[in-house]
Amino acid sequence: GIILSTLAVALWISAAVRQFVRFSRCATARSQASWRRFSVVSAAGLTVGVVLLLAVPWPGAVTAPAIVGYAPRTIVRTASAGFIKVVHVKAGEAVGPGQILAELTNPELEFDLAEVKIQIAESRINLRLHELKREMAQRQAEEENLQTLLDKRKEMQEELQGLTIRAPRAGKIVGRLLESREGVYLAKGSVLLSLGDEASKEVRVSISQSDVADFRRHLGRDVRLYLPHVPLVRCGFSKIEPRATVVPADATLCVPHGGTLAVRDKPESSESESKLAFELLSPRFTGIMTLNSAQSTSLHAGQRALVALRPFESVGRHLYGTVCDWAAVRLHRD
Repeated sequence: GIILSTLAVALWISAAVRQFVRFSRCATARSQASWRRFSVVSAAGLTVGVVLLLAVPWPGAVTAPAIVGYAPRTIVRTASAGFIKVVHVKAGEAVGPGQILAELTNPELEFDLAEVKIQIAESRINLRLHELKREMAQRQAEEENLQTLLDKRKEMQEELQGLTIRAPRAGKIVGRLLESREGVYLAKGSVLLSLGDEASKEVRVSISQSDVADFRRHLGRDVRLYLPHVPLVRCGFSKIEPRATVVPADATLCVPHGGTLAVRDKPESSESESKLAFELLSPRFTGIMTLNSAQSTSLHAGQRALVALRPFESVGRHLYGTVCDWAAVRLHRD
């Protein structure tokens, strides 16, 4: 289609040139009205050509949706099982290392600890009685039992300390509806929230299988990143994850959350690391773009963006770039 369009434009231009030559040869025989008509038609044709070359976008641009996120993103998990008693932080709040994020409660664990403490007290009494009666075998067995109870008490105390969740490092809170989770039971190792550094972010790009070859050719180069109401951003395209997946790079890129990626309900038998109720219609690759400190500070985590290779180029700009690339390749070969 592009070749046919190029030929059509060339034939149209050549026809106009022939008409101009004929008109020039017999210009003396033409009236002033013919000159005016020629000027109007020529100006209109020139305007159409300029608009075609400079304003009409090139249809072959390769684009992919993307999302800005923290890099690295520290996941804060519960060290002990329990019910969320109170959450001390809110989404977007900056915290320091060691700051209390939330407190959990586990009445069953507290009851078991109190029972172990009673058993320790009884064991010490029995140990003293065995010493008074000089029952060495029973005394040795009781010492072992006491040590077992002391180890058990230590483990329970550590679990109780784990009910108070603290920030492992400084960062900004990433999470949704944290206040509404009070009273919710969390198993040991459950994700509570995440921490991110405002000066360290990356862009995760969702790339279709048909476009991955074009993006691979741009690895190690600066690629244009378009965000709403933000000036053009150029950042390095660092890598593409080797395996395509139906798990979206971020839920906000999908149609149910206002994005552009089509999804479907996840089959009940599907086993995936994502807890989303839907999956992509077809597998997509995930690309990573690195942001420097200044770019990371100016952009917000969660912003949707569009990554484009030769994005929104006009027909003329694309043809010019193609000719320059071709000439550079030929000169390099020569």
